Amino acid sequence: FTSVAILKLIERHRLRGLDTPIAQYLPHLELAKNPAGGVPVTIRHLLQQNSGIPYGSSRAGQTVTSPTRKFSYYVPPQYRAAGEAFAYSNHNYYVLALLIETVTGKTYAEYMQSAIFDPAGMQNTHVSPVAAGASGIATTVVDLSRFAAALYDRTNPIRLLQQKSV
Repeated sequence: FTSVAILKLIERHRLRGLDTPIAQYLPHLELAKNPAGGVPVTIRHLLQQNSGIPYGSSRAGQTVTSPTRKFSYYVPPQYRAAGEAFAYSNHNYYVLALLIETVTGKTYAEYMQSAIFDPAGMQNTHVSPVAAGASGIATTVVDLSRFAAALYDRTNPIRLLQQKSV
């Protein structure tokens, strides 16, 4: 869901593109100011899980307050330069949720509801108040089928993304 939300923001020109450094939108993040190896972290790096952000870390990271709600995101320090290797970490999607909130001025839940769930007709899908991009969405099989149809069924009048984005 978060990936679709990011691609939708790119299609609507709210984000410049997948290869845009996150420093353009989140300059206060240590990850953006001082990236490991001097390689700027891009939106693509976060989506592809090769940003260099670890799954967990014993080193002190950065806590960032959401611009739209009383919620904080924790971002551990990178352990390698962006693009070097795949390493799954929910923190990539936490940064993407922070990016969504920053550029839209809406909470993660509000944006997901208005940009994804409502247009796709997902009436039984809800976002937890503490959802942070990598989890916290409850849905049904019927709503998931509506989501899939809005992404992949070219005959469906409801289209969440352009075909090239899919």
